[in-house]
Amino acid sequence: MDSTGYKDYNYLVDEYGEEYILERFELLLDKSESSLSAYCNSLSKDLLQYFCINEHTLLDVVINYFADITRLKKFHGIKKVNSVKIAAYTGYWLAKIKPIQIKDNVPDDISDEYRLLFTKINEKVALNISFGMAFDNSKPTNGGSNLTELYKSIVYSLAYRISTPQALELMIQAHISTPLNPVLDMLD
Repeated sequence: MDSTGYKDYNYLVDEYGEEYILERFELLLDKSESSLSAYCNSLSKDLLQYFCINEHTLLDVVINYFADITRLKKFHGIKKVNSVKIAAYTGYWLAKIKPIQIKDNVPDDISDEYRLLFTKINEKVALNISFGMAFDNSKPTNGGSNLTELYKSIVYSLAYRISTPQALELMIQAHISTPLNPVLDMLD
């Protein structure tokens, strides 16, 4: 730690290079902006005006992501991590640090439904980015309403449960796997 009490992350610049870290920042900024815009536009209301992306906070996402990946590589003695881990750790830090912020210009008469959506906007964008890194969103899926329910469950978990990058990694890996024929239709 330096004299201010903050950990020195210069070792990340030494390991990855400043240019690579800044490229990841720009990529996440672009993905965050497009995901936020698409989500707001899908609600058929001009909600985008109520949000901003705090770039300092987004840089914290990138730094924490690279710090975790560096620790992971060192612990496992590997040179590269797989794409599922990249997606999971990215999504985790986006949801945890919350770079999307609500501006103070939200009118009092906005519906409670939209106010509730505002509380989970970072988790929705994090999941969209994370799954976008792991899956080809340009191809149609056959998940239907089950996929929608899965997304809702993951967003809820990211927002209200203790979550870890490993848990998100497991969710992504499970989503990649061929679905089984569920028999869980019992109620107690």
